[in-house]
Amino acid sequence: HEIGHVTARHGVRQQSAAQAADIGYTISSILFPELRTAPSQDAFNIFSGALLSGYGREHELESDRLGAEYLARAGYNPQAMLGVIKVLKDQEIFAAEEARKQGRENQGYHGLFASHPDNDTRLQEVVAEADKYVGAHNGKTNRTGYLNQINGMIFGDNEEQGILFDRNFYHLPMRFALTFPKGWQVNNQPTSLLAVAAGGNAFIKMGAMDIDRRLSPKQFIEQHLKVSRLKAGKELNSSGLKGYTGVFEDQGRPARITVVFLDKQAFVFFAGVKNSDEFKRFDKEFIETAASLHHLRADEVVLAKAKQIEVVTVGKQDSYASWAKLSHITNSPVMQLRLLNGQYPKGELILGQRAKRIQ
Repeated sequence: HEIGHVTARHGVRQQSAAQAADIGYTISSILFPELRTAPSQDAFNIFSGALLSGYGREHELESDRLGAEYLARAGYNPQAMLGVIKVLKDQEIFAAEEARKQGRENQGYHGLFASHPDNDTRLQEVVAEADKYVGAHNGKTNRTGYLNQINGMIFGDNEEQGILFDRNFYHLPMRFALTFPKGWQVNNQPTSLLAVAAGGNAFIKMGAMDIDRRLSPKQFIEQHLKVSRLKAGKELNSSGLKGYTGVFEDQGRPARITVVFLDKQAFVFFAGVKNSDEFKRFDKEFIETAASLHHLRADEVVLAKAKQIEVVTVGKQDSYASWAKLSHITNSPVMQLRLLNGQYPKGELILGQRAKRIQ
């Protein structure tokens, strides 16, 4: 599918479309002066943005057709393309539901306004075109070989990125751990951690910077972070670590900034709210999160290890519910296990079949 985007030159065609959209508005505004108003330009921008976001429905279908053709020519069953897209669509539905719970926007992946593959007649038609390339072998699937290859693969974050378990975060290489508020969604980003309260009304973002040993945590905030007008500033001394915290105004709303020194790093916590009147409600959790930072303990090392996919044969006592309890998956573990096995949202394990679980 992705190779199809390249061979069909969708990136180049999309860039040309963007240029055409700009030219189109310029010409239209010359011919029709009434389009020069701000509302008209906003409407045009919205339309062109929707048109050009992602690759668009037609480009996605073309890539599906090409991907299915490439599968067939390589000796595989082209209908497997539908199964892959079904997984992607299920993932999109799951992500949208998780985003709804957290009060944030969700970015879809596959296609523009696309329906589910099970109900998408056009998608089924373009994939079916590849059947003519299938020879006497009828196209292989090789599920067994695939499962053997992914057995032991890392699932989710690896140890270099840090591991999230429940509401606790563990980082083995940097030897630290901390705890986020109960019920918050934590996203492990490449250079920071972002935690969002249920409903999306508050957030905490944490990153790390090199320490300047000549400065105290308070001076670090003032000189390195350029935040000088702190209110209600106070020192933090939790778990033997030095820190400082205070409140300042960010875009008209109160926000809290905290710096805690651990080894050679200054851990910076920036916390804020969507509405100013909710700051007091969340501020205690802001402070507690920063104060929870500590050196990784010996009993936490095992929790800082990466999770892995384990391929097993389903037994009589197995269920997604029982596997979820042992999985260490933080968010909706049952649903994620169903996604992993192509049985989202209500499927159950089948006795005797090989399936993927997380250990």
